[in-house]
Amino acid sequence: MAEQATDCAARLARTKSGYETDDLLSQYLSLHFGPMEAAFAEFAAETGILASALDFPKKCGLLVNAWQAKTGSASGRALDLGCAVGGSTFELAKTYGAVIGIDLSQRFIDAAADMAASKQIKYQLKVEGELTERLVARLDPDVDTSRVQFMQVGWLQGRALLPAMAAWAAISPRR
Repeated sequence: MAEQATDCAARLARTKSGYETDDLLSQYLSLHFGPMEAAFAEFAAETGILASALDFPKKCGLLVNAWQAKTGSASGRALDLGCAVGGSTFELAKTYGAVIGIDLSQRFIDAAADMAASKQIKYQLKVEGELTERLVARLDPDVDTSRVQFMQVGWLQGRALLPAMAAWAAISPRR
């Protein structure tokens, strides 16, 4: 059993080291906050499935917000597991009173917290080879950042915290 846990921890550490790179962080910032026309210029004229995937985190938040409005369910709290740099978390904060975004990556959580604090992040996006472009990811000014909180939780911690988080996010009775 201890050997399995050690093996699992080693695999997670290898995965996490590849997940916490500057290149990947800049790609996630682009996907979550744009600017879409600069970061994904090759898809600007597309109308197919690739173009519809752009701004996916925001679209996920919009879908949940629309579901809440349609069903009239409680809008007190929301939990965004695997929030990355927080695009969906911020979108949910337009509807929900409190939203917690959780991710495995401390770098992603730090970027989400920086976005909440300053509403923008400057970054370098790799364009081709070693060529980069300086971009600014911007948060929608309609987001009330006092409604969001971000935390990094490791996989094993997450398993232990899941029941507590489920209780925190439990849907209260309809108003």
